[in-house]
Amino acid sequence: MAMREEDREWFESDWFWDTFGPIMFDEQTMSKTEDEAEGVIRLTGVPRGSRIFDVCCGFGRHSLELSRWGYDMTGMDRTASYIKRARESAREEGLGCRFLEGDVRTDKPEGPFDGAVCMWNSFGYTEDPEDDEIILKNVYDNLEPGGFFLLDTPGKEVIANGFEANTWFERDGTKILLEYSIDLNWTVLTNRWLFLEEGGKINEFSFSQRIFSALELAQMLYRAGFETIDIYGNWEGDPYDNNAERLIVIGWKV
Repeated sequence: MAMREEDREWFESDWFWDTFGPIMFDEQTMSKTEDEAEGVIRLTGVPRGSRIFDVCCGFGRHSLELSRWGYDMTGMDRTASYIKRARESAREEGLGCRFLEGDVRTDKPEGPFDGAVCMWNSFGYTEDPEDDEIILKNVYDNLEPGGFFLLDTPGKEVIANGFEANTWFERDGTKILLEYSIDLNWTVLTNRWLFLEEGGKINEFSFSQRIFSALELAQMLYRAGFETIDIYGNWEGDPYDNNAERLIVIGWKV
């Protein structure tokens, strides 16, 4: 039976990702890809040739970069257009990445893997918080002993340190207003995006993401089975403190 559009969760809308992807993955974001991939290698020490699973890989920017460094990459994402783009990029460069269309809550790529990554705010989007636990357990079960799972997210503490309720900019003749609010006792970040096009047409889209403190994510990883947890505040490996730029949590499977 086909799913009705009103029954879908917001992140299951290909229209959203195709329309707003260029806003999220702008030049500034894309320019950080190499440093972020190097950070994964630096913080985990994973040797080249290792098999790594890229959870919610989007159009594969991190999988492609790590593949260039000699890693055996498999990426999964539910957005068909992104997977198509990732496959085309891999084919054009002659890279051996595998890109799979699927839902990481219910689908597992063929493993086991030496490591897994979930990069750039790709966690905590589903309506049911239990889905977060399911995803973490699925990743854990698909890792070799000694494998790692690196999760990169904004983190409550980082958000609180520099929170701005709204911002706006203009791109290609379209004025873009981004509004943010913290809801449900600091558990949810709600986004409202307004696009004012030339001629006065307004497009609006709202969505939410669960946000986590370092302690909350560490506890979730422990519950999923990870025995050792490392926490960092940036890709250089500095502590997660008042100067942190990101929340980077690494769980290790013993």
